[in-house]
Amino acid sequence: MANREEQERSLGKLEAEGGAEADIDEGKASEAASAALAPSQAAESDEEKQRLARLAAVKVNKEDIEFLHEHFEMEKADAKRKLQEADGDVTTAARALLAQ
Repeated sequence: MANREEQERSLGKLEAEGGAEADIDEGKASEAASAALAPSQAAESDEEKQRLARLAAVKVNKEDIEFLHEHFEMEKADAKRKLQEADGDVTTAARALLAQ
């Protein structure tokens, strides 16, 4: 019972002081959060750029793009990307699409 009374008193104090939010400067908190996330976001961005560069270097056959486009009813750009992700192997790309 004493625990509940203590909680009610604490709540009353917070309400009288304007709540816990009054003590937080949202602008500074947001800036601090952004600063903390910036290095990890930059690393992810660099990794994504490297991944896209590796994929762009993979050569794919136009016939394979057409095959995926027709048989899986997908955009040609998506078919090309799937082939690049499969290192240009149409069988691997088709299996990946079937597994989805």
